[in-house]
Amino acid sequence: MLRFKLLFWLGVFCLAVVPGIFAQGIRGKIMTDKGEPLPFASIYIRNTGEGVATNQNGEYELKLKKGVYDVLAQYMGFASDLQTVIVLDEWVTLDFKMSEQVYLLQEVTVNTKSEDPALTIMRKAISKAKYHRMQVQEYSMMVYLKGTGSLTDAPFFMKKELEKEGVKLNEAYTTESVSRITFKQPNAVEEEVISIRTNGDNNQTSPAPYIATSFYNPKINNAISPLSPSAFAYYKFRYEGSFVENGVLISRVRVQPRSPGELVFDGYIYIIEDIWAIHSLDLTTSLMGFKIGVRQLYQPVAENVWMPSNHTYTFGGKFFGFAGEYKYLASTRDYKITLNPDLIVETKIIDEKVDAIPADVSSFNKNLSSLKQLANADKMTKKDFRKLINEYEKEAMKEREDVEVISERSYKVDSLARKRSLQYWDSIRPVKLTDAEI
Repeated sequence: MLRFKLLFWLGVFCLAVVPGIFAQGIRGKIMTDKGEPLPFASIYIRNTGEGVATNQNGEYELKLKKGVYDVLAQYMGFASDLQTVIVLDEWVTLDFKMSEQVYLLQEVTVNTKSEDPALTIMRKAISKAKYHRMQVQEYSMMVYLKGTGSLTDAPFFMKKELEKEGVKLNEAYTTESVSRITFKQPNAVEEEVISIRTNGDNNQTSPAPYIATSFYNPKINNAISPLSPSAFAYYKFRYEGSFVENGVLISRVRVQPRSPGELVFDGYIYIIEDIWAIHSLDLTTSLMGFKIGVRQLYQPVAENVWMPSNHTYTFGGKFFGFAGEYKYLASTRDYKITLNPDLIVETKIIDEKVDAIPADVSSFNKNLSSLKQLANADKMTKKDFRKLINEYEKEAMKEREDVEVISERSYKVDSLARKRSLQYWDSIRPVKLTDAEI
């Protein structure tokens, strides 16, 4: 019997360690130049488009095949760091020390000194918002979501009742899930949960309304987007400098609500020069007394097409005597996209308020096909471009067979989603667990 037990546990040990013998990749830590860890920073492999996020301790781990890789470390507010690494038969330790981003005020030039450069940046970005939202005809992606949090307070008369239900104050809630999300224009979303591990009660907080939508939409979970056509009625914008990253000029814009309250955002949005797309954002809003923080980092998935790769969401506050703090990290990968063939031409946007209008600029003509005009729209004023995109959207909707369907959303859970092994989770988890989470 003793011999049998020894053989059994030896077999278990071998099964546990054998996969690690043949595994290889990169692992390490992302820190500030002062040695402080950067939680939820991004590691992005430029050769393959794969990426992971660091955990709360700034640690990451990514399995890779043998080869040479360009590894890009990014964290909002810090200058990105690019290193090249050779992966052979073993794990390679690759640490990053990042310095705070230096912003150059002279990078963006306008033709008037009386206006903040942020105004023309945002006018151009707003005029391109619907274009960027319609750029991708359909896509699918894998999303890893990790949530942690706890209920920190409750009304005194409810505490005993909660204890009866097994809910304890300050007891951690944790969850991990992997889903495949598929989107098809105009607004069809399918989500299939492939695997999920949960313990505790999440108090009904969820980042799903933010992951499944886009800041190119006029509203996100009923809050006004800074890229909404009516954004100037709700927000003040201030230019706070620019920087160059991988040959791309990016401007930092401060977003401030004109009137404090719920359903508006406060924070920063980073806009890519010339194509006027989102590079990243760091915004907060509030809903029913809860403060909600949203951070997104975008990566190029095709020429002039950027989509979110890392999301961080925080929920905290008090509502009817209940209080809680929750944090979610979402990491996306395996983007498969189909571009809209009608929106291939990249139009140069002219802000008629501050830019000189060239003689060869195209004008919107409501009597001509929007599709033909888009194919030849090399330069347009922001006003005419918005009219053209609005007309294109109307014509596209008329051609759809499912024109009556405004929104389709489906959600399903794989029958094996809650039965996946720990080895499975170790093989697919893109964010290294901390000791406390383990």
